[in-house]
Amino acid sequence: MYVGVLFIQVGTIVWYGTLAQVVYWFFLFIGFNLFIRANEEPYLRKTFGAAYEQYCRDVPRWLPRVRSSRR
Repeated sequence: MYVGVLFIQVGTIVWYGTLAQVVYWFFLFIGFNLFIRANEEPYLRKTFGAAYEQYCRDVPRWLPRVRSSRR
C-alpha cells in the first residue's frame, strides 16, 4: 500500500511538475519509513519472531530484487 501511494505521488509529480510535489513526496517517504520502522516492524517481530526476522533478511523493505529467470 505504501509503495502504491508513493507511485501515485510520482504521477502527480509528472503531471504537475512542481518542486512542492517533489518535497511532499520526500516527506511522505520519510514519514512512511518512520511509521513502518517504529510501529509495524516491532509488532510483526513480536507476533512472528524468528520467522519475521528471516522474512526481513529475504525480502527488501521497499522495492523487490530483480533476479534473472535463468539459473
